[in-house]
Amino acid sequence: MDNTKFDLNKEERSRLVKGYNEKSERMPNFKRNLWGGTIGLHSTTSDMLKYIKLHLDSTNKAVKESHRKLANTPYGFSIGYYWNLVEESETKIYRHHGGIYGMQNWLVIYPEDNIGISILTNSSFDDAGKILEIAVKNLFLEIKDISFVQSD
Repeated sequence: MDNTKFDLNKEERSRLVKGYNEKSERMPNFKRNLWGGTIGLHSTTSDMLKYIKLHLDSTNKAVKESHRKLANTPYGFSIGYYWNLVEESETKIYRHHGGIYGMQNWLVIYPEDNIGISILTNSSFDDAGKILEIAVKNLFLEIKDISFVQSD
């Protein structure tokens, strides 16, 4: 993942997507090294695909450990090292939602189906996370349906 980093040079900053709030106001690029990888980490779509591919590799010991359940929550999911661990209709799901100042992302791994989906938006408002969550679910169901039809 050569294009994932905290500090961008001038050319990389010029390619950075601009984020907007619910009033369509441009939001500042947020950077705070205090929170480490949770905020301020920039990546490209090709690096995100590499990250998804990594998390679909069930033979990788570090990946396997990152998907291990560490704690339960009262919200219908468990917690791994970085992931919310969900089981819906006996389907394992590893997901993470994040966002700040005009950006949001839903990253979801469906290990049993060998599918990973990341949906990013450059607009952040109260319902954006829920909209992205629904979009990921619908996309997954459509991909699964297409995969099933094509394999017949």
